[in-house]
Amino acid sequence: MSKTAGDYFAEANEFFVDEQFDEAAVAYDKAIGIDDKKATYYLHRAANHIKMENFLDAIPDCEKALELDPLQHKAWNRKGTAYFEMDEFESALECFEKGKKMGNKHCDLQIRKCKVELKRENQESAVKTKKAPTSTTTTTKTTATTSKKTTNISADTSDTSDDDDDADDAEGISGDSWHPKPKILEELSKPRPKVRVDWCQSNKNITITLFIKNMKKEDVVATCDTQNIACKLTLPDGDIFENKWFLWGAIKTKKFKFSVMKVKVELTAPKLKRGDWESLEDSVHEKAHADKELAKRRQNLQTEYVQQKDKHSQQYWDDLDKQQKKEEEELKPEGQDAMDKLFKQIFRDATPETRRAMQKSYQTSGGTVLSTNWKEVSKTDYEKNITPPKGMEVRKYADEM
Repeated sequence: MSKTAGDYFAEANEFFVDEQFDEAAVAYDKAIGIDDKKATYYLHRAANHIKMENFLDAIPDCEKALELDPLQHKAWNRKGTAYFEMDEFESALECFEKGKKMGNKHCDLQIRKCKVELKRENQESAVKTKKAPTSTTTTTKTTATTSKKTTNISADTSDTSDDDDDADDAEGISGDSWHPKPKILEELSKPRPKVRVDWCQSNKNITITLFIKNMKKEDVVATCDTQNIACKLTLPDGDIFENKWFLWGAIKTKKFKFSVMKVKVELTAPKLKRGDWESLEDSVHEKAHADKELAKRRQNLQTEYVQQKDKHSQQYWDDLDKQQKKEEEELKPEGQDAMDKLFKQIFRDATPETRRAMQKSYQTSGGTVLSTNWKEVSKTDYEKNITPPKGMEVRKYADEM
């Protein structure tokens, strides 16, 4: 029996969940080849294209999904994601805003990200614009100096440039001047590391993230053993990044994996024992690590909370227990509470035979007798001769059936 489009689609979704994106792509293609009128098929294939970083292929699938189902807000979200990953922030912002209008609640964060990136681009372009007057002034001077017909203009320009009191002209002068340097220039001039390293953890897994753009899978070599992770990257510019982490705890080596994305490389391994690590590396290598931030305890807030060791001493809790017992002893209950406390005290301090007598007499008599004499209780059948309190009658379970 040949497979239907639904069969291929279900198979593709299983591959997608298992992160077998190449196999999922083949199955999605077969499903659409059989039935090309379902928007869901195109929407899921677009998500698979994004995972494979085939962003240009994801956009037509999103547009086809919207053509078949104009109310499909997820298509706008995924189309915006594809544009964002290609650094087309204006197009991405437009898509996310349309998705938000249609009710997609996940677009808010993406909209903020787009606006931040657009603001950064505007700041960089503003810096370039500020540099432009310097080159223009220089060109004017050179042209005026070399031209015989504009000798007077050259002289006037030279006189103006020498006047330190003219703020407008001073703003165009390159080199040291009384004008403070723009703050953004100082930030852009700071050297940034080619690979930024970070890490996080959950109760089960440890993840090391290497932030570097445009890496290829064949340029990443990652290995591990029980308590070490090593990684070697051949960067796009040809440089080599190599590091080894001596882990705080042990990991499961068979389930270690790494993934290469557009802006980062992630190394993930499950912990051998569940719990919270105090740091990424052990105490010996923690001090020698260059990045002090990596030495700090990190915990993923999206996972279950791990109880930390309490700072109070054992003596503190012992004293607290004694104080609570003392308060309970000083408390004088009344009425039924006093009676219950008396019976509890008798039962607590009684011998095993007395406890047995109390339990049997109370249970077999239906709660009407409580005796501490085991010799008497062992010979008496309270179930046959239950004497109910005044105004009440005895009804057995069988009577209710």
